[in-house]
Amino acid sequence: MEKLHSWNYWMMILHGGQSLLQIGLSYYSSNAKAFTMPVSSLFQNWDGGYPVQNLALWFSYNLLRVLALQSLISSLGHAAVLHWWDVYEKDLK
Repeated sequence: MEKLHSWNYWMMILHGGQSLLQIGLSYYSSNAKAFTMPVSSLFQNWDGGYPVQNLALWFSYNLLRVLALQSLISSLGHAAVLHWWDVYEKDLK
């Protein structure tokens, strides 16, 4: 069990550091700033009496910031396991 505890600790550190690095890169790296993903939708326009599809862009988001959020959530998950380690260990047995 001590090895599992150690792995959880190091994965918490790794994912936390990874998320901080990704957030930093998303603000300061010009290549990372430029990599955005659009969110769009098709709307129906009935002005002519028949449906015409109009593509509309709702917003764009920076992909690296979303990936950083996922890493941060993973780090918090490892921290939660470490915080309640005795309950986690008891549930494994």
